[in-house]
Amino acid sequence: MSRDEAAELAEKSVNEFIALMAAAGNPGRGRHEIGLHHVEGWILDYDGTLGGSEIQAVLGVDGNIHARREPRSVRTRKLSATQWVLRDPEGPETGARAAEFAEHLARILAFDGVEPDPRRGSGDAGH
Repeated sequence: MSRDEAAELAEKSVNEFIALMAAAGNPGRGRHEIGLHHVEGWILDYDGTLGGSEIQAVLGVDGNIHARREPRSVRTRKLSATQWVLRDPEGPETGARAAEFAEHLARILAFDGVEPDPRRGSGDAGH
């Protein structure tokens, strides 16, 4: 998968996630503290090794990912889904990261009891 295709999958996944959650009444959404900021949205990443579950990233209702600049930092940054997926040039291949991101969002939907809309082609991440 090319970088452009990975970016497209990431953006499509976030847009679909936000739309499905909104249609279901936003289950699991909350006001989360990340660094010194409060973000309305869903926990995307946390680190359970830092004295409990310290939130590392939140997918905001605005569609942006609000993330700590580094673990334990109070400084945060706002990223698009594309920036989130392409942020680690030394990590796994971009296509794999994009597919993993889409699957992670699908797991959050399932956890909150939100069914994908079959008319939208949900669940075909990377297929």
